[in-house]
Amino acid sequence: MTNRVRSTLKSYFSVADFGVAFSTRAKGEDLGGKIYASLANLNGGDTLVIDFNRVEAISYSFMDELLRTIMKDCLRKQIQKSIAVAGWSKDLFVVLDKSLLRRKCVLASPIDWHNPTERILRCTTTT
Repeated sequence: MTNRVRSTLKSYFSVADFGVAFSTRAKGEDLGGKIYASLANLNGGDTLVIDFNRVEAISYSFMDELLRTIMKDCLRKQIQKSIAVAGWSKDLFVVLDKSLLRRKCVLASPIDWHNPTERILRCTTTT
């Protein structure tokens, strides 16, 4: 008898495919809509990894709008998916962290900056 367990799949959304510096709310809303579309296509239990490798700069306005767009769409349509965020430098993480606090969200796990495999942060789109 074999034990069949469905493994969790990861889909990747590379932010750097759209540029290396992001500073406007309009760009945050645009990218947030694209990320939401990727989330909506996931199977239950799968994870979307938003990858910021090769991104050099983001503004608070951009990140705030990106988060607002993703959260608004997920909550409105009651979509509960797992999101992981990867590829953060310390500077980019400061912007993410402050934007999450502003939205009253928290990250589920800390970062170990000395171990690149620990740079994936888990959060969910549930309230």
